[in-house]
Amino acid sequence: MLHNILLNAGEYTEQGKQGKYINVVLAAGEITARVRLSGGGVMQTQLVSGMAFPVPQGFESVAFFSEVSQQTKIWLGNLPLTYSPMDSKIVGSSALESKTGLSFYNEVTQLLPSSAGRGKVTLSAKNDFFVGGAGMTIANAIKIKANELFEISTQGAINSFVNLPTATKRTKVIVKEPIETAISGIVSNDSSHIYGMAYSNINDVLIYSDSTKTYRVNASDLSSTNVSIGGGLSLIGREVFVENNKYYVVHADGADIKLTSIDLMDLSIVTVTLLSGVGTAGNAWLDNGKVIVQVTYGTPSLYLCDLDGISSTLIDPIGLTGTQERAIICPNGDILVFANDYCVRSADDGVTWESENPTPFPLAPANRFFTDKVTGAIFLADSKKLWRTIDNGDTWLSIKDFADTIYGVYSVSDCLYVTTSNVTHNVFVSYDSGDSFNLLSDAALTGRAFGVLPAENDKLYVAQDNGLISAFYGDSSITGGEKISILSEVN
Repeated sequence: MLHNILLNAGEYTEQGKQGKYINVVLAAGEITARVRLSGGGVMQTQLVSGMAFPVPQGFESVAFFSEVSQQTKIWLGNLPLTYSPMDSKIVGSSALESKTGLSFYNEVTQLLPSSAGRGKVTLSAKNDFFVGGAGMTIANAIKIKANELFEISTQGAINSFVNLPTATKRTKVIVKEPIETAISGIVSNDSSHIYGMAYSNINDVLIYSDSTKTYRVNASDLSSTNVSIGGGLSLIGREVFVENNKYYVVHADGADIKLTSIDLMDLSIVTVTLLSGVGTAGNAWLDNGKVIVQVTYGTPSLYLCDLDGISSTLIDPIGLTGTQERAIICPNGDILVFANDYCVRSADDGVTWESENPTPFPLAPANRFFTDKVTGAIFLADSKKLWRTIDNGDTWLSIKDFADTIYGVYSVSDCLYVTTSNVTHNVFVSYDSGDSFNLLSDAALTGRAFGVLPAENDKLYVAQDNGLISAFYGDSSITGGEKISILSEVN
């Protein structure tokens, strides 16, 4: 009888069939057959597509092994198979199959599995992407330019990656029946001030900061390591930033303002000086490859700096008066400066400014802004009220009134998390960019939540101000990635 047998890479797949003949009709490359003989004994042999293997004494079962995952067709029976692939005539593929695959930023993943009998494969994408086969690395991959067609005839697996930070792999965790497990032992010199987290899926580590140090935490057992940052760390403002697969912290070192980045791919650390001898800074914002720093020492002023620390520019918006201002960089690159009674915008990196009145809400220095990197929305936490703009600050909409004070807004993997704290400490989640919210857990947290992150193990991590990290369990799915169009000839 002819069997369709799915082989998983690196695993033996056993077939409890008896017979005297084994014929490999279709298989990609070489496979191994481990034959359990009738009457006892085991023999092993290598087979390829089209090869027949008689077992005169008969077999009780056969286990097949392949180095790659593939769908095979294998005859197992008491009579030989008279058909041979060598006797058939090639008349073309029996069907064309169209599908869409995902390729991720700087991460080699399988775009198409191996498939016996497959003919030509055609690939195309709107942006440049890289392809390769078994043993592919970022260094030896073949580059395919945007909108070009790449054609290849292969039954083997095709791997791919892209060099687009916007295509970073993300994990979306939908919590159905959460179980809160508070993990103690996270050492922090300032456990009441944890400001945010990032997750490196390649290294399976969490990275977070308090007001004096940054920590690297192994996600598997939540053991922590202090990350050394030159010049010490006095965090400016209450935000950390993740951009282009790097974790950024703006901090003071004496009278200097510095920027430290931790690469989430290789965990390397780089510190640059943004401003020298300026004194105290009140707030900072990082987006679109720029950092805006609000200096509060002496004459209040704003500086726009490059991420490499090579250049910084003093920008002087009309009406700048002191510490009441909050400055942010919009997803489109515009700079907005808010105060209690005015707002000004610059579309040319602070060279010129225009007055606006986009704020139907009272702005206080304690209010915090948050951006959603996926949708481009900006959120403002105003006490218990959450505001949202989807047009770079031109118009704002009040989308939710919470029972307690909003403490943090975190956009992670197409999900929006809002942490609240006053009477109780809770985390709310929205799967539709803030149109609706659900309580993450009926049981309140033991501390205020300062960071929310999913990981690739069906867990959602929540850092709290008491130095604990809670893990919520749910169902995870992969989001993000660059879409690759795939057309395959199949038989």
